[in-house]
Amino acid sequence: DSGTYTLLNTVTDKAFDGFGYYEQGYNYSFNDVVLHDQGTFDYAYDPSIDPSTNNAYRGGHIMLERQAGWDARYTNLRTGATLTVTLTGTNAMRDVYRVHPNYYADGNKLEIFGVLTGVKWTGYFKPNLNCRYEPVLCDFVNKYGAWQRTWFYAASNNTLSVENTKYNLMQSTFPNYNTLEGQTKSFNTNGKNSIKVNTDWVDESYNDLLKQLMLSERILINSLPATLKTQSTELFKNINQKTINYQLEFEFAYNVINNVI
Repeated sequence: DSGTYTLLNTVTDKAFDGFGYYEQGYNYSFNDVVLHDQGTFDYAYDPSIDPSTNNAYRGGHIMLERQAGWDARYTNLRTGATLTVTLTGTNAMRDVYRVHPNYYADGNKLEIFGVLTGVKWTGYFKPNLNCRYEPVLCDFVNKYGAWQRTWFYAASNNTLSVENTKYNLMQSTFPNYNTLEGQTKSFNTNGKNSIKVNTDWVDESYNDLLKQLMLSERILINSLPATLKTQSTELFKNINQKTINYQLEFEFAYNVINNVI
C-alpha cells in the first residue's frame, strides 16, 4: 500500500534479562521497580579502605526505577543516625549504594521510600568484621536481570588445569639422537584457572540467593568473568543442619595464555 502514514506515538520500555520460577506461572511479572530482594545481607569490611573512595562501596548497589517522590534513607545500625539521599529522575533507572560511605564501618538499613507512598523497599547491610581469610567478591546478574553482590568469607583454593596436544617427535639426528629432545612434544598448550570457595556459616535465608547465583548466566569473581562449575548442591534447612556452609567452584571464563583472535 503506497498510502500516507502518520506516527501516532512512541513508547519506550525498559527490559532486563531476568527469569521467573516455573511455580510462578506464565509470563510472571515481579511488579517491582526495585531489582533486588529485600532482606539482610553482609559485606566484607576493610578498615584500611578510605570511605571517600569507590572502594568503600564493597556493599554494592541496588538498581531501581525511581518513581515520583522516591528517595533513599540510610539508618546507621549502631548509632541510629539517619541520612536521606535525594534520588532524581522519575521513571529513571538508578544505581543506589547499599551502604552509605558515612556508615561503612557500622552498616545501615536502607529504605526506598516516597513522601506520599511510604516505605517501598527495605534492606539491612551489615559489615563482616571478622574475616579470617581473604574474602572473595562475587557479582552476578540476579533473577530481576540486575547486578547483585555477595561475598565468600571462608577458605578458598585456586587451581590451574592445563590442556595440550602431544605428538611423536621425529629425531633431528639419527642414529646418534640428541637425548635432550625426547620422543614426544606438546603444542596448543593452554590453561584455565578455577577457584573453590566457601560461604562460611550462613542460615537458611541464604538459599534463595544461592539459587539465583547458580541460575545466573553472568558472573564475576573478583571482577573477572567466570562460570559456575558446581552444578548441584543440597539446599540445607536449619532444622536439619544448624550451621550451613556452601562450597562452590568457579572456572574463570578465559584462557590463561591470551589467544583472543
